[in-house]
Amino acid sequence: MRKFSPSKKSKLEYRKALKQFDSQACEAIALSQSSSGIFAKPTIGRGTHVFGRMCARSVSILNASPKSRWSKSWYPNYDLAGIASHTRALLEGYLLLSYLLKAPLDEDTQRAYSTLLHLYDCIKRQKILPHVLPDTEIDWFKQEAVRLKMVLEQTAFFGSL
Repeated sequence: MRKFSPSKKSKLEYRKALKQFDSQACEAIALSQSSSGIFAKPTIGRGTHVFGRMCARSVSILNASPKSRWSKSWYPNYDLAGIASHTRALLEGYLLLSYLLKAPLDEDTQRAYSTLLHLYDCIKRQKILPHVLPDTEIDWFKQEAVRLKMVLEQTAFFGSL
């Protein structure tokens, strides 16, 4: 059986990609820290929370990446399964952030966008987590979904659809 040995080129490409990701993550963290505490429209405000979570996921990826300046270990572990969930969450966060930031400027429409996302989250948690969470928490998600439906029906944007 032949032992796998990465070429010098693939090692250099890995280091270059890792350095670029590290640089982008540091810039994103700095931006997130400098913009905290600023009051903004509903979708922008929610977007800052999503952006903060994306920064945290980026740090987790860097901590688990071999040869990263963030990672300290006796030997590099190139089984990248440990970062798969963080990578997926980072991509989902990017999609959600782009959806939130492309919302129309009208505050009523933005409130409808945010409420609809929150409602979707509550409904999904009811379906996904009934065997993990206690019944009291599942009941809270049900009550919150009912409340969010009422809020959504009161927005002019949702009523015009």
